[in-house]
Amino acid sequence: MILQEFKNILEHNDVCHAPTTAFAHSHYWPLPTATYVCTSDVGIHNRPVDIFYCDPDNLSNVEVGMNGLYYTLWEYNGEMCSTTYLPQTIEDYTFGMIKDRDGKYWYSQCKDDALFIDGSRVEGGRDKCIGEGVEKYKLMGGKFVRVIQVFC
Repeated sequence: MILQEFKNILEHNDVCHAPTTAFAHSHYWPLPTATYVCTSDVGIHNRPVDIFYCDPDNLSNVEVGMNGLYYTLWEYNGEMCSTTYLPQTIEDYTFGMIKDRDGKYWYSQCKDDALFIDGSRVEGGRDKCIGEGVEKYKLMGGKFVRVIQVFC
């Protein structure tokens, strides 16, 4: 049997990102209660989108009708596009991360994205997070949490 233990919550500033939209650079979706959490492909290979998290405790009456906690935003032909929620929650996926010499964490955004930093390597996006020096993380409540597997 495999048990998963979750610990080591990373702060947003501990993780290096390469967002695709200007909204992510400000860390906020056009709605004030949504916060940028990562850029990843979800469902469509090699098409990363910026992913935002809405804290359900801070949703206004207008936003409650949005039916989800995670939302995507991307640019297509110069126009901003979005989904109202992720059909398959990003919390189901694993993020392989490597740590640089300054203590910052890096992840591969999509299947064909590979990072080589300070002797470590991570690649494969959400499809297959492989590499050397990789630690596994999941998103939980809009934060990255380390996953440690215990075999019983």
